[in-house]
Amino acid sequence: MAEHYSPSGNFSPSALFLIPFVSALVTVVLSLPYAWAVWRNPLLYLGVLLPIAWGFVVGSASGWAAKVGKVRSASLGVLLTLLGILPGFALQWAFYVAVVLVSSDAAFDGVSLADKFKISLTSGVDLLLGHDALPSDMQEIDVEGVLSMGKSSPTSGVDLLRGHDALVSYMQEINAEGVWSVGKSSPTVIKGVPLLLVWIAEFLVFVVTAAIRVLSQVKKPFNEDFAEWYERVPLPKTLVLPEDPTDLLVRSRSDEYSYLFTAPRETDVRNSHLKAELHYLQEAPDNYLTVQMVTVKKKKSVKATLIDRLAIPKLQADRLIARLGPDAPEF
Repeated sequence: MAEHYSPSGNFSPSALFLIPFVSALVTVVLSLPYAWAVWRNPLLYLGVLLPIAWGFVVGSASGWAAKVGKVRSASLGVLLTLLGILPGFALQWAFYVAVVLVSSDAAFDGVSLADKFKISLTSGVDLLLGHDALPSDMQEIDVEGVLSMGKSSPTSGVDLLRGHDALVSYMQEINAEGVWSVGKSSPTVIKGVPLLLVWIAEFLVFVVTAAIRVLSQVKKPFNEDFAEWYERVPLPKTLVLPEDPTDLLVRSRSDEYSYLFTAPRETDVRNSHLKAELHYLQEAPDNYLTVQMVTVKKKKSVKATLIDRLAIPKLQADRLIARLGPDAPEF
């Protein structure tokens, strides 16, 4: 076994289908609620949190798929996730345009929120796929003139829902006119290049958040012999810092981790301390140890990894669990 864990890059063939499917499914299911949340969002900071939350959920689902597909390649895990979320993100844009259409004109003032949601759902799909019809039970609603945006009115309500050209056209119009502003006393409408940069940043925040969640799974230790993931085992009991914490790794190699078994317990986590965790597999002869130095200054904790997934014999791992695990006796 290598001294430190390194992913093998292998994967199960099922992952090639499972990860894109799961990421696409979750992205698509959440795209309309996300579009409505963005449109109705009254606070600037929520505009940052919304794509983070969306990316977190999608990335968590993709990470689960990567775990089931036994993906040990970071690049493959991220690539397959991107293949799934890109169509869903495009659908979110179609839904967003549809939400703007049904929310920004008096023609829809008498329509219930539930019906507006239903219209947005069908209209967004129409915009993306090129269908040119309203939902059958909404045909009698007069949508002519919706979202003129102060420039020009469409010739009919159906024009609002016709094909890819219509989607791009209304995105361009929204960008040119803007739909939200910042500032209270003298509001500034965000439009043009600044709004385009906001949209790009939104996409990047969503993608990066999803990718980070996937990476958190595929980088976990995996045992190639047993074809099983190691389980993360936190060791909540903490230790007093040694005089030279940076030398801990060298001494751990040379004296079989004796400091971790002999150091006094740090009972007050408000003091700087050592914190350890294991990636543990019962059947495996070796497990992986991570040790962090937690430096506490002015009530703020700064973590630095001293030992990163170092292979240790199972006997030593069991001793660490007995000494620092949740069921370890106080001393």
